[in-house]
Amino acid sequence: MNKIDELLEIGIKNKVFSAASAGVYYNGNKFIWNKLDDVYKNYFDLASLTKPLCTSLILVSLINDIQINLDDNLCDYFDTKIKCKIKNLLNHSSGFVSYRNYYNILYSNPIIFRKDKLLSYLLSEQQEYECGQNSCYSDLDFMLLGFLIEKVSGRNIQSYFEEKILGPLNLSDDIFFQPLDRPHHDINLCIPSENCPNRNKLIQGEVNDENCWIMGGIGGHAGLFGDISSVMTLAEAILSIWKGRIEHPSLPRPLLTHFLKRHDEKIGSGWAYGFDTPSKGKSSSGKYFSERSVGHLGFTGTSFWIDPEKDMIVVLLTNRTIYGRDNHKIKEFRPYFHDTLIEETIGKNFKG
Repeated sequence: MNKIDELLEIGIKNKVFSAASAGVYYNGNKFIWNKLDDVYKNYFDLASLTKPLCTSLILVSLINDIQINLDDNLCDYFDTKIKCKIKNLLNHSSGFVSYRNYYNILYSNPIIFRKDKLLSYLLSEQQEYECGQNSCYSDLDFMLLGFLIEKVSGRNIQSYFEEKILGPLNLSDDIFFQPLDRPHHDINLCIPSENCPNRNKLIQGEVNDENCWIMGGIGGHAGLFGDISSVMTLAEAILSIWKGRIEHPSLPRPLLTHFLKRHDEKIGSGWAYGFDTPSKGKSSSGKYFSERSVGHLGFTGTSFWIDPEKDMIVVLLTNRTIYGRDNHKIKEFRPYFHDTLIEETIGKNFKG
């Protein structure tokens, strides 16, 4: 186990990140490591982990309640000419570009108008390719899904997530959004994520993603915060439902497992519905996770991977953006970390 401590220390020394928490679950056993500047600052900006851990799970719940269907079209709910089904937004085959900087466009607008204007921009986007004919990871997909959730449910994402997904798991206080007008937790409990060049300040306790920031801190694509214990618990719940060990009132096993399968592999997509899968060759998850594994990466330096075949979870939370957005050292660190952790906790001769 000392090897993992040493590896995280190396990451800090080499400025891969300034703080990190890691956890592994394997066959009923769990281990957690923390390398934090201050023991009380333990909540990380989870960034795009919001997509699978929040937005996708909410959509499972809405489908279960027969409020929405995967084959519904975006134009069934919004006044738009965009031809795209919900399932195509979920597996990034919608046709949208990967990213659009709406922050620079909307920052000068009064706060009360920004979110509505952002939705109007999204609904006016041009698709770069025909829906379902290609695959391109896009924040726009999940920004739209966030708006869709709020329209269908009549509630904001935070409220729905807390009650329907986190409530049954007793996690409502430890995985949360930080609305700009009413933060869930004291910002001093959060790990700083970046010296932001656009906001001209150290970002701590408010969302790093600027498009989410312009929405008030709550989005379908980003905005979630959590500590290692809570993220591990939520990932364990997903795995345990998948394995048939527990039930969740809003996440029935048949529907959840459908979200955890790859879709549209014929177009080269490795995406499940909101969840990524290990890429062939050099995956950020390393070499031991099976093809059925699901996970996701976050821009701030976060990640999780769940393997149903090995009954295993690995979560890594860091703040790699503290050294700038162009700090890409995490790309080499992640696979080596996953391989080392698995070999150290399961055994040197572990072959997968």
